Formats: sequence, C-alpha cells, structure tokens
Amino acid sequence: MTTREQKIVASVEQYLKERFDESAQQITDDFNAHFDEILAGFQKVLNACVQKAFVQQHQSDKGRLKFVVISLLNSSLITQSYELKIDLFDERMYLDGNEASDYWQPSFMLPYLQIEDMEAVRKLLSGRIPRITDYEMLEVQYGYAGTLCTLYPFFLKKLVHHSKRLISQANPESEVLVLFGNYMEKAPYIAKLQF
Repeated sequence: MTTREQKIVASVEQYLKERFDESAQQITDDFNAHFDEILAGFQKVLNACVQKAFVQQHQSDKGRLKFVVISLLNSSLITQSYELKIDLFDERMYLDGNEASDYWQPSFMLPYLQIEDMEAVRKLLSGRIPRITDYEMLEVQYGYAGTLCTLYPFFLKKLVHHSKRLISQANPESEVLVLFGNYMEKAPYIAKLQF
C-alpha cells in the first residue's frame, strides 16, 4: 500500500467505522423483519443447487454431499452486483469437478453496501488528499463493501439452519460443513449440520 493509499484509508477510517456501526444494526433489523422473504429467495437458489447435485449423484458423477460453500466473489464487488456463489461439494470439495452451484444476490444488503453519499466522502478526503481520483473513490467504496460483507456469516448461518430439510434432499453425509469465504480461497466453516 502506497503512502497516498494509507492517507486515504486513515482519512476515512473513522467515518466508515461510524457508518458500519450504524448500518450493521439496520441490516440486522431489516434481515429479521424480512426473514421469510429472504429465506424464500435463498432457498430458491439453494434448491437449484440441490437439484443439480441430486442429478449428478444419480449419474454417479458426485458423491454424497459433504460441503456447502458460500463464496463472496471479488468480481461482484467491482461490478456492484454483490452476488454470492453457492456450491454443493462432495468430500473432494474444490476437486469435485461436477458443479452444483448457482448465484444468490442478498438484496437485503444492497442498500447498505454502497456509500450513498460519496460526495460527503470526497469532501472529507479533499481537505486531506490533493486531487482525489474517481478510481481512489471506487477503492474506498470497495473497501467499505468488503467490510460490510463481514456480516454475512451471521445471516448465512441462520438461513442455512432453516434450510436443513432442503439440504437433506442432496444425499448428505452424516455431517455437512457450511463454509463461507472468498471464492476458491480457504474458507472457515460457519455451521455444521447433522443428518
């Protein structure tokens, strides 16, 4: 990170922390208020994955379900679609060459993932950083969205537990691990489902 980038981060750090703290509570409240609707959208996408896995298992192309991996796509931060990829894997995990996946856009997060008043951020930075560029403003936006994405595990854990019956249709092993992280990187587990 260059000195200029460090200055930018330091200049907006407190402002973004305050926005994060405010948004985290609002997101949680929205999630709880609209849980049934959010769950239905999540399960629609998960069902598509389960159906793919089921077909692959009956064609002997996939073993029993061992992992549900939900991935944050860095490209979706750039495109501002903020989609998550849901994959169902057998014991081979990433070596499972038969894809049973789909994409889910957690729309309840969308209003919060963008800094609506980028002009306020630009003004905050302009007094400290000469000639702030649009690219640098986008970097601030990506960083903020990435920080808010740290809330996903809490929400996903609840959604997955409410989807256990659906997941059971994918011929699971006795224990299925649910992982969350960046796409194709090491992802910690956020839930264990017993079947």
